[in-house]
Amino acid sequence: MSTNTPTATGSLASTPFCELLVYALTQALSGSLVFECPDRTKHALLLHFGSPVKARVDNPGTRLGEVLMALGWIDAGARRAAEAGPEGQLFGQRLFSRGVIDTPVLAKALYQQLLRQLAWLSQAPASTAFAYYDHVDMLQNWGGEQLQMDALTAIWCAVDANAPRERMRVACEGLAGKTLRLHPGSRIGRFGFSARERTVLDVLRVKPQTLAELEATKLIDGPALHKLLYVLVLTRHLDTGAPPLGVAVGAQAVAPPSSRQRAPSSAFRARRSASQAAVRPASVKNIPAVRDVTQTGRFLSREEIAAKHQRLDQESYYEILEVEREASAEQIAEAFPALARRWHPDRLSPELRDLKDIVTRVFARMTEANRVLGQANSRQEYDEALFVKLGEDKDQAQVFKVLRAAEAFQKAEILVRKRDLPGAEKYAELAYSGDQDQPEYVALYAWIRARRAEATEADIAESLTLLKGAVQKQGDNVKIRYYLACVFKLGGQHAAALREFRFVADNDPSNLDAARELRLHDMRKGQPQAEPASNAGLFGRFFKRSP
Repeated sequence: MSTNTPTATGSLASTPFCELLVYALTQALSGSLVFECPDRTKHALLLHFGSPVKARVDNPGTRLGEVLMALGWIDAGARRAAEAGPEGQLFGQRLFSRGVIDTPVLAKALYQQLLRQLAWLSQAPASTAFAYYDHVDMLQNWGGEQLQMDALTAIWCAVDANAPRERMRVACEGLAGKTLRLHPGSRIGRFGFSARERTVLDVLRVKPQTLAELEATKLIDGPALHKLLYVLVLTRHLDTGAPPLGVAVGAQAVAPPSSRQRAPSSAFRARRSASQAAVRPASVKNIPAVRDVTQTGRFLSREEIAAKHQRLDQESYYEILEVEREASAEQIAEAFPALARRWHPDRLSPELRDLKDIVTRVFARMTEANRVLGQANSRQEYDEALFVKLGEDKDQAQVFKVLRAAEAFQKAEILVRKRDLPGAEKYAELAYSGDQDQPEYVALYAWIRARRAEATEADIAESLTLLKGAVQKQGDNVKIRYYLACVFKLGGQHAAALREFRFVADNDPSNLDAARELRLHDMRKGQPQAEPASNAGLFGRFFKRSP
């Protein structure tokens, strides 16, 4: 792609793509990464202070037409018509000129396309070679203008798509036995985690946990939890004493790169090896898989009966039936017969007849557990009582409160998307009252209250106070800034609203509502919209260059 001499070279076998992005953020690299796969296809990624801003990937699934169709914004006919359009125009420009899409839709599609390109690169074969060219833009004449993407979002996208298993295993084993806590400067909202993943981190925020304790919550499955912790280790958002990466808006917290050449790939690998050595455990724990009844013999042993009886009163019904908290009704139904074949008092071996009363008590508890968990209503009541019991400990009670707040927040967001604001307000208030330290909960509650038909000027003023407080805690959270913009607008503070809408549109191209507000503002001022051939405005920035 270029005759320039690369600053550094390597392969994805030695440096997985996600760790390459971490290194780019650490060093605030600005330049081009070129990849060559075993099939000789070449791909490129442009970086700006460590953040991906443009990519060229030779894969049909990452083309803009495929992305737009996947999002449901165009059909196959519109795609074919655009593909047959005039030469010299970008694909998106052809759709725009036909009136098929508008600028906000295009912005969101281009952002999603870059995410897909990053995910595809993370899954490239391990033998893929890469070369880095410092301060060289090899995509200057390819596609449109650069996009804005948070480097932390890009790193999580790569990890989520294809986390290197061995490195993830080593990192998680290094966490075993340690008390994990989020770094005070961590900005979890910048990664783009799902609601379930954020709930896990909410628990960690309220009370530092060990890896085993996090796994025991069963909020997400084990592999997903390990992937989540791996990206937090990579970016130092778990508190290890070092400042977290990407703590500034736009992920430009470190100084710009100097004009000198970067270290060659051998130094790159040495740095990475030293980093991994810090989390490598002295020994590896071999955790057994699912208990195999065939290995324990047909009959119970005296030791097994004594151990079960000793912990019987401390075990939950799930532990008594030896199933997970998230076990399905079918799994619970299958668990009891398997246990009954071994624990029924009539099946005791002759030499253990003196333990029949103990075994009878254990079997009675198993029967009771099966009865309660085997019915949906009684199981729900038991789960609620179990949470209350766990909540008797102060820390556990706070964790439970946070979990309930997170669940309420998720329900509120779903109802907002369904345009059911009265229903959403009930859950938003539960989330707000349950965890007022969470700025997004505060912001959602304040925004909904201000939008009520009966909202007074005092209500709007109170909502603005809450929102400004949330912004003070997370000033780079575009969702909170969008809510603030809306309430400014409701309160008649149009200049302040415009300022916030502009911030949102600049930092989140996928927010169509903020872009629409800016477009309406321009229309009210009598400013003409950009024409397809023009380089002015947002449209021009996307179509400034031809492929």
